[in-house]
Amino acid sequence: MERLLHQDEIDSLFRTARGEQPGPPPRRQRQLEPCDFRKAGQITREQSRAVSGLVERFARNLGHSLGAYLRTRLELSLVSIEQLGFGEFMQRMPEISYVASLTVMPIGASSALQLDLELAYPMIDLVLGGNGAAGEPGREVTEIEEQILEGIVTVVMRELQQVWQPVLDLSFAFEQRQPTAQIFRLMPPGEKIMTLSFEVHLGEKRGMMNMVFPAVVSTGLLRRLSEARVSYRRQDAAETRPRVHKQLLGARFDLELVLPPSPLAIRDLIDLRIGQVLTFTHPAHRLAEVKIAGLTAFAAQAIRRAHHRAALIKTTHALTRPDGDMA
Repeated sequence: MERLLHQDEIDSLFRTARGEQPGPPPRRQRQLEPCDFRKAGQITREQSRAVSGLVERFARNLGHSLGAYLRTRLELSLVSIEQLGFGEFMQRMPEISYVASLTVMPIGASSALQLDLELAYPMIDLVLGGNGAAGEPGREVTEIEEQILEGIVTVVMRELQQVWQPVLDLSFAFEQRQPTAQIFRLMPPGEKIMTLSFEVHLGEKRGMMNMVFPAVVSTGLLRRLSEARVSYRRQDAAETRPRVHKQLLGARFDLELVLPPSPLAIRDLIDLRIGQVLTFTHPAHRLAEVKIAGLTAFAAQAIRRAHHRAALIKTTHALTRPDGDMA
């Protein structure tokens, strides 16, 4: 194995070759770097990218499902993924906000969801049939409002569970709404947590939604994501093509034999009766269309084969979409 020499060793060899008395090797200057033990175990850039992809998918899905639940347009954007102490997170929270504790099953750990009241009150108003007007600022939510927000938190937990389950098989259950004065009971202040912060756009209103997960959950998630990235191996196209081809040969598609579209007046549609013959505008010799998964593939004639209806293929052409574009 080839050995690399340092500069002082090279200088010593030259001095020896010139007959000079080798002096003592110079003492190397030790370089010290500050270390903050509170940052030990922080999420690396690679882990942050892996978690970001998972969380951004959750944000997109939640924007659609929660928007449908509230019957309005709603958008979520990921702001940050951080690892910090639970006490530090509580210091960042507004003085009054909505906080719900969640139970992570099957491990029985506790997590939390925090929602700004600037978003909570408009959501409550939308569920009650309003236009999303904000409530009175600076007050706690009532018991009835808590029950409404519980339904919103349930939607959030359902979407989170669906996105996480392929990586980490966990389920989330709503526990209770936590008053501001009792939030510190969820976890010790020094507990290392992972926070997911989202900016929520609800019409013209904006606010923050934060999700908190204990170390036992975040560590398991990061470990599984790291294992998935290590085990992933990009396969050559020559290896994947035969397998994909074999799987596609067994795939099933809806096939139908349909007549070309024909216009029909509303009065004729209203006057339709059982047993009445409906005449189409296209001639009888015109062929029907064989469609595969909604795309026209063949022109065929409708026939009967034994006791089954069948299609006699007459012409073939490229698959076309209903709008006429090539597939």
